[in-house]
Amino acid sequence: MSYELLKMLHMTTALLLGAVFFLRGGMLLAGSTWQQKTPIRILPHILSAILIVAGIMLTKAMGGVPNWVWLKFALLFAFLIISGVTFKRINGRLQQCLWLLAALLAYTAAMMVAFSKTIPGVV
Repeated sequence: MSYELLKMLHMTTALLLGAVFFLRGGMLLAGSTWQQKTPIRILPHILSAILIVAGIMLTKAMGGVPNWVWLKFALLFAFLIISGVTFKRINGRLQQCLWLLAALLAYTAAMMVAFSKTIPGVV
């Protein structure tokens, strides 16, 4: 697979993962039980797996792992853990909102690092 095609797959999957997160978060806050249906519950896992595999393949194609990639991976890991906890274990509207906000911050930070290819505050 060419580098450009792999990069396109990685970026598209990252955007789809964010869109599914927003959809599930909106349904959670609206009190919908539809977000607990199997296809909606499994889709983030599939997208996460594709995102991680494509990311590993991209770093191999780059010939090394720049520091900003490690930060992006840590932020993605934080997003996945926080969003997973939010959808499975958090009760109460205020707590759900706070956990969704924390996941959103991690996702946004990962996207910012991905687009800038730098670590904020480091020259």
